Amino acid sequence: IELVVTMAIGAIILSLTSNLLLAGVKSLNVVEDKIESENSVIYALDYIEGEVNSADSIGVLGNGSFFIIKKDGNSFIYITYDNIDNSIVRKAFTTYDKVLNLTENAFSNRGGSNVISKDIIGYVENLDLKERILSIKINSDKESRSRDIALRCAYEE
Repeated sequence: IELVVTMAIGAIILSLTSNLLLAGVKSLNVVEDKIESENSVIYALDYIEGEVNSADSIGVLGNGSFFIIKKDGNSFIYITYDNIDNSIVRKAFTTYDKVLNLTENAFSNRGGSNVISKDIIGYVENLDLKERILSIKINSDKESRSRDIALRCAYEE
């Protein structure tokens, strides 16, 4: 009888310990997802800010989104960002002549694109030329961040 009671108490303790361990693992997974989401949003903001800060000029496309131009020797690199399939996508193309009346189609018809950040449910940008501020807000399912970037480059009309 004493052996049965001891085994029963041991089984209860083992059951409680395993439940505690499972709760800890679930909590860890939630925290890891939140950290990954936050890192993805912060990386995208840092990446865009870095390119805007190194731009030679900035402009606005017909759809309201911004584009930047970087001069590289004799060529011009045109860059914009878009929210496609819950990802922030960087679109760019290089040309040896300045493009006049640039539209969003120019980025689709030439050049390339790469994903900067995944699992993004919202991407909003606002270019205030009077205050010379580019405001960007990025939302994931777990994180929302915004950043104001002071413009140090010329405005491209």
